[in-house]
Amino acid sequence: MEYNEVTIYFFAIVELDSVASCCPVNIAEDFFKEYGLPMVKIEKIKECEDRRDLVDAIKETAKNVAESTLQEDAEGAVLYFESNIEGEREIISLCKTKTLEYRIYRKLREKLKNLVAKEKGFVKPMSDYKKELLRVCAGFKTPKPLQYYLEIADLAFEFVKTNRAVARGLGLSHRYIDFLKVIKSCHSKGMKPKIESFKEILETENPLSEDSDIGDEGEEEEEKEELDKKSRQRDLKNKGKENIQGKGNIAVKKEEGKLKASRQGNVQRVIMITPPFYFDKRIENKVQEYGMDSKIKVFWNEKEVDQGRSLVIMNDFPSEVIEGVWYLIVGFEKEKQKSIIRKITSLSEADDLSSFRESEIKHLKSEDKVKAVEELWQRHDEFLEKMKEKGLDNYNEVRLQKDEKIFKELDNILKK
Repeated sequence: MEYNEVTIYFFAIVELDSVASCCPVNIAEDFFKEYGLPMVKIEKIKECEDRRDLVDAIKETAKNVAESTLQEDAEGAVLYFESNIEGEREIISLCKTKTLEYRIYRKLREKLKNLVAKEKGFVKPMSDYKKELLRVCAGFKTPKPLQYYLEIADLAFEFVKTNRAVARGLGLSHRYIDFLKVIKSCHSKGMKPKIESFKEILETENPLSEDSDIGDEGEEEEEKEELDKKSRQRDLKNKGKENIQGKGNIAVKKEEGKLKASRQGNVQRVIMITPPFYFDKRIENKVQEYGMDSKIKVFWNEKEVDQGRSLVIMNDFPSEVIEGVWYLIVGFEKEKQKSIIRKITSLSEADDLSSFRESEIKHLKSEDKVKAVEELWQRHDEFLEKMKEKGLDNYNEVRLQKDEKIFKELDNILKK
């Protein structure tokens, strides 16, 4: 992206050690105005009354942003999903939506970087790029005709193919915009770019090493996520080859007058304890997917657990510490109590509770919901105190700031 000024634009405030994605938009906006901090353009889209209304609003907004030009919406926009219950606002989710032009030109940059670095053949990058462009733009109207972007790509690939050494010196990683300006200028004049066309760029000192143009660093986000997922699946597959047949258990031994927990064999069972309704359906699905990838059975009720390697998600603490497991405690920050109480109060008004789990229904039906949640937090404190008194260390407590953190913790535990 090319910007008209050098400055920092503020867009959100994130509290330290908070489970919330960020502060409500109105609080951030008031803060920036109070201290004269430049901020991004903020626009209220719509207040949605039901799920269909929300889905329609997201689709319409994503389409509008995608079809905007770089000059209008730059890279794209970030959507903030805010709940407003009895005047108390909370950001419950965020998502990015990109302009097509940004994705088109970024994808071209990565293909060019790979062509420079790896010296692949010419035909394949262009054919691959065309296929990906058609996929990305399907169902949308591009700011310019699709043929325009293909012609720009054709000129760029042709120049890099015939002038690889020069192209390497251009520094496509960090001077791509300058490169693209020359290509567009040549296209508008109906001419092919020559080495002299890049004279100004070549005469400007390159502040970074040519080795920075190694390709793949700025992979399109959805492609990078897919690569990361495949890599994680390979790691988990390799990990699954380790000996997991023996029963993992916690051996308790005396050490300097205190009881100390030590591991014997691999951890066979992980019990994750969270407040009720702490995970939304999206994260629950990701937990199920993690279980399948890592060949671990996932249970949402301790009573259902059978033999074998398993992950159990509970909404309460056991009265006694169970041997042979590792506890992962998530989401019991003091400041999280209010939002959990609000969710329970709101969901308890549902006509049909049959879709909820037994541990959730207990809270939904409780006469004093505030007291029930406060008692749960009290049991959290008592459980940790009991662990410390016995000198046991077979637990982790996590302040879940990002979804990925919980899966990182699970990976670390299962490697123990």
